Amino acid sequence: MRILFCSVVITFFSLGLLISSALAEDVETYEVGTSHLNVRSSPSHSAPIIGELQKGDQIRGFEENAFGWVKTYFGGEEAWVASQYLSKQSNTIATKGQEQLVTIVDNDVRVRTGPSTDHGIIHQVSKNSTYPMVNQANDWVEVRLDDGSTGWIAMWLTDMNRESATAPVEEQPKNITSLNGYNIVIDPGHGGEDPGAIGLNNVFEKDITMNMANAVAQKLRDAGATVIMTRDNDYYVSLEKRTQISRDYNTHVFISLHYNAHPAHNIGGIETHYSTGESSYALAKKVQAELVSSTSMRGRGIQQSGFHVIRENNVPSILVELGFITNPNELAYIQTQDYQNHVANGIVEGIRHYFAQ
Repeated sequence: MRILFCSVVITFFSLGLLISSALAEDVETYEVGTSHLNVRSSPSHSAPIIGELQKGDQIRGFEENAFGWVKTYFGGEEAWVASQYLSKQSNTIATKGQEQLVTIVDNDVRVRTGPSTDHGIIHQVSKNSTYPMVNQANDWVEVRLDDGSTGWIAMWLTDMNRESATAPVEEQPKNITSLNGYNIVIDPGHGGEDPGAIGLNNVFEKDITMNMANAVAQKLRDAGATVIMTRDNDYYVSLEKRTQISRDYNTHVFISLHYNAHPAHNIGGIETHYSTGESSYALAKKVQAELVSSTSMRGRGIQQSGFHVIRENNVPSILVELGFITNPNELAYIQTQDYQNHVANGIVEGIRHYFAQ
């Protein structure tokens, strides 16, 4: 189960003031009860969608209005969720009077967005550093960092674990720094007579997928992987040929790169598709998480789809939609070298985490 915890920073006359215990007691925890739930910028079904939650996700609600909406925070911004799809959970947020300090007892400890190793890494903290605890879940503790944000740390890496008889070993199941020995197929979508989606300013999907594929391939090679490209220039390759290329090699992972389009110019974000199989789902989950973390783009989640290149493949396969070329803000970002680097790093890290599980 993924858990989304959103934090709120309130500025008073002095930045040193802490959130009062009265306010903390007003915060409620809700769990999502439907498969897909839109997160909107204001309490209205016509408001822009800024994110999506899935069944089992949890949020912190800071206000519930009379029209059936709960206020939370998503990506650091105020957001609203329809309350009829939420169920209230027991609240375990620490108040000011209950606040205790947590000391880090290991070097370069990772701080994550949620209480498991499946969540993205947002920070690293050093040994002997100390932070106020604001929440606890199973073997994880949520702390308030120096900048006011919060994140989750494995309890066995803190002084809270000293009374435990044994420590879990799941924090770093493997330390894969090299992809040497892995064969990875990168499939730049479309090409030649097939332009793919056509975005603003007459931008062709086939062109920017090729540019991104080259950047991803280079990062993978730098990490030690053997990379096979289904095309290396602007020419047409059939869907059958793309899957045949994957079968012709001892392929470990197949990744198809694409960009999305929509008539509404405000629709945006990254999504990852898989067809069938636990391995493909696990790969999609790792890559999607790292892409959203690396690029700070909206996460549109993981979707099960029947695209030919992943449906007819016999290895773990995913198709990634790396943003909307019909969204003017995303299109400007998508075409930068900075975005290519962030995507390439996200895919490499996602693959590393997939092989490490």
